[in-house]
Amino acid sequence: MVALVLGIIRVIPRGAGLRLMRALGFILYYLMPERRRIARINLDIAYGDGKSPSRKERIARESFQGSMALLFDFLKVPQLSPEEREGIVAIEGEERLKEALDLGRGVLAVSAHYGNFLLLLCHLGLKGYPLHVVTRHFRSERLERVYTAILERFRVYTFPRRHEAANILKALRNGEIVGYVLDQNMRAENGVFVNFFGRKASTIKGLATLAGRYGSPILPIYIVSTPDGRHRIHVGQATLPENPKEMKTREQELTQRYTTMIEEWIRLRPEQWLWSHRRFKTRPEGEPPVYPPRSAFKTLLKQRRRRRRSS
Repeated sequence: MVALVLGIIRVIPRGAGLRLMRALGFILYYLMPERRRIARINLDIAYGDGKSPSRKERIARESFQGSMALLFDFLKVPQLSPEEREGIVAIEGEERLKEALDLGRGVLAVSAHYGNFLLLLCHLGLKGYPLHVVTRHFRSERLERVYTAILERFRVYTFPRRHEAANILKALRNGEIVGYVLDQNMRAENGVFVNFFGRKASTIKGLATLAGRYGSPILPIYIVSTPDGRHRIHVGQATLPENPKEMKTREQELTQRYTTMIEEWIRLRPEQWLWSHRRFKTRPEGEPPVYPPRSAFKTLLKQRRRRRRSS
């Protein structure tokens, strides 16, 4: 199946494919009212009255379109020759990534679902960087196998469900890059609350603890897609743990620091972020929910999937 999908992508010209997928994203924006509503709620949280309703709607719509174009370029660009790929994807600050790796302690690369983040992973993998990514697992094991198989084609590896933490530490111990995203909602037991666009958001924890285990540098990295179809990867300045043994006590501080950094990226190009994600779903105790309940049909499907997994 993976080979079939990649074969189809190979014969579609890149320009035509991007236009087609952006048009599909435009249509999906109007066909997915629940996701559209989530995006609008998130934009109201982020900007309040600072942006007009029409501007917020345009950002949400462009985010949908960008997400669909993202999927095409994620599969298409790595199929190009190295020379063609270098003409489409540029890296600013690559020397910082190399310097962090040369320390031999592994690297925690902090990023977000911003720009063509999947292409960011694949481009680094194809350039020979030893890269694993911490990712949420799909409900469907079949879909997850397809996803991981595609990533592995481009030399990007994920961690298995079992013994995930041990495998993350092993990758750092071996001096490899571990990609870590801080813009997804987490359940309260797996997260720490930090401020994001002025609202408490439950964010994956463990960044400081992992960095302290081997003194691994934390390196911010993101990708921006431009209107002309090019992409630019930005590598920031690494944070080196001054006292690895005390890093665990800095969990809240460092998670907030990098969450604020991600917010700054989004404010520069808001249409490049995934606004349809339930980023504020988990609330501090006593706070009301931010989003309306899921539709009855989707709730029923979710319950059925749970019953199948437990049977």
